[in-house]
Amino acid sequence: MLADAVADLKMTKDRMMEFCLVEENHPDNIGASLYGGFIGSFLEMIDSTNTAASELNGQAESTNKTSDARYPKARARYFQYPWSPAIKVITIIPAYEVKTDSARAVLPAQYDKAEVVFNLQRVAVLTHLLGQPTPNPTMIYKAMQDRLHQQQRTDLVHGLEKLLQLTPDSLPGLLGICLSGAGPSILALATNNFEQISEAIISVIQHSSPNPIHCDWRLLGPAEGGALLEHHPA
Repeated sequence: MLADAVADLKMTKDRMMEFCLVEENHPDNIGASLYGGFIGSFLEMIDSTNTAASELNGQAESTNKTSDARYPKARARYFQYPWSPAIKVITIIPAYEVKTDSARAVLPAQYDKAEVVFNLQRVAVLTHLLGQPTPNPTMIYKAMQDRLHQQQRTDLVHGLEKLLQLTPDSLPGLLGICLSGAGPSILALATNNFEQISEAIISVIQHSSPNPIHCDWRLLGPAEGGALLEHHPA
């Protein structure tokens, strides 16, 4: 975005996304950063022989440069879901790191079909639930259950196993808890009692760590509008 402004390229965010995909081969983080809000996305690979690929790369169809690493090989398709204004995101940030490579290494190379179906069913419902004006704590909590990565990472993230057992019944205002990406940050969706919920989560993390550990917490919401570039006079 900064390069676009400096070079006065006047690229749209969709065009920026295409070139970002040259460096990062999935749209998840790029889409959230560029467009903001509650966003879902997937990758559509480009057939270098068709017109769409030529149009995407800004060239005549007869000039095939899609094999060139400088040009996009895929386009992102994305959708912005509605997000309930009643739902806030408590982000707990422990003062230690989990290497992404380590977090990926503990995941199995293959999954049982039933485990994948379990997650797909819940994420399909969860995306709808999070946009409802009046959140349903029981349904959201159950729809946030996971069998693909969180249990596998409990040895890497202090207190994760106990945190996943916290419920809306034990912490009023809580909707659900999950690992943020590969960790170690924790996300808790909630409608109220934010400080009480954050203190409870931090307490579990600190009591589960063999060494003293500092944790920060933030109360966040979706960044509507995504990335912005502000111009300030010199």
